[in-house]
Amino acid sequence: MNIIRPVTINDSVLAVSNITENDEAEWDDTKSDYAKNDRVMITSDTVHSIYIALQTPPAGQDPALEVDPRNPVYWARVSATNKWAMFSNQISDQSENAAKIEVELTAGALVNSMALFNIAGSSVDITVTDPTDGVVYDESISLVDDSGVNDWYAWYFEPISREATVAILDLPPYPSATIKVVINEAAGIAKCGLITMGAIRELGVTTHGTSIGIQDYSRKEPDAFGNPIIIKRNFANTVDYAVSIETNYAGIIQRTLADFRTEPMAWIGSVNSPGTIVYGYYQDFNIVLSTPTRSDLSIEVQGLT
Repeated sequence: MNIIRPVTINDSVLAVSNITENDEAEWDDTKSDYAKNDRVMITSDTVHSIYIALQTPPAGQDPALEVDPRNPVYWARVSATNKWAMFSNQISDQSENAAKIEVELTAGALVNSMALFNIAGSSVDITVTDPTDGVVYDESISLVDDSGVNDWYAWYFEPISREATVAILDLPPYPSATIKVVINEAAGIAKCGLITMGAIRELGVTTHGTSIGIQDYSRKEPDAFGNPIIIKRNFANTVDYAVSIETNYAGIIQRTLADFRTEPMAWIGSVNSPGTIVYGYYQDFNIVLSTPTRSDLSIEVQGLT
């Protein structure tokens, strides 16, 4: 059981991207004739978002400075820009590009792990290059999932399944290195919902009893005649981890989890079990000091949509 303590990915970290940021016209603070349903884009060191006008805004009304973004008056945020969607916390909001997505990240800090969520492609290539030592890591990860192929019939007739989540926990810790990530989809559109990276922290050993599921935000209700009305909405992955930890480390784990109680991060039960890899917050955790040497940790994690 591991967590990735995240490095913030901003303009100084995203050194290269092959996705252009031209989703909408840039917001103009001198323009006085914006009207309802107009869409604009703001790109700065801290904001890369698309907004829609809810009503005619006053001249110079900055969309990014709504008093309460949850209840906007003039401008509502629609999403991150296509280039930056993969670095926002909304996993369902994907960056997209024809054939491949290619980014280069320079964290300037220790990074030894990375996770990608809601990806669509045939493979992921990761290269780590240090200014002094050159290429120190170069791996290609196939996204084809053959776990459901257990006989010849399935081999020939089951549709090809692909993994949407990948975790890499063995990146060499070079603080000055450039990490290049390429998501390949030669025959279509490459997509990525989220990339997170940082320093790994091992909590313990994930055990049997861990459960996975989803929280569905869709609506399924009958109308007055009993006909089903289904409104499809986002869903979030959920995992209830059962973890065996060393009793001597119980206090350290308690403090670590307390420090990250409001920060979303990647939770990894096993890299070989993508269902146990989720990005989000923990809802609750509990440590039972079972024996002098081993204790039991349970963590409920709610993924982001």
